[in-house]
Amino acid sequence: MCASNYATLDGIVNGANGTFQDYVENNSKPLIWIHFHNTQIGINTRIKNSHIYEQFFTIDKKWTPIEHKIVEIQINSNPFDIITRIQFPIQLVVEHIIHQTQGLTFDQLV
Repeated sequence: MCASNYATLDGIVNGANGTFQDYVENNSKPLIWIHFHNTQIGINTRIKNSHIYEQFFTIDKKWTPIEHKIVEIQINSNPFDIITRIQFPIQLVVEHIIHQTQGLTFDQLV
């Protein structure tokens, strides 16, 4: 599941569900590949990065590449005291708690 808004116009937003498929490095740039359950999510990102699919023959064209995010946080008044956080905007989800399901549509509930 996406843990932050990555590409809002493309539907890759906080709470978008998908399945992790692969991790690759493209020119020393790490990418993860997510297969979103809703095929409309990430369609523009897949089109924009269509050249990457040709480099990796094992990557399905339904998977969406996600780059890591770099966030710099100033921790004191000193402008040189900066923490850099590098992470992919995803989190493992085994189940949803009730407040995470608001606004979602499910085919089935157990």
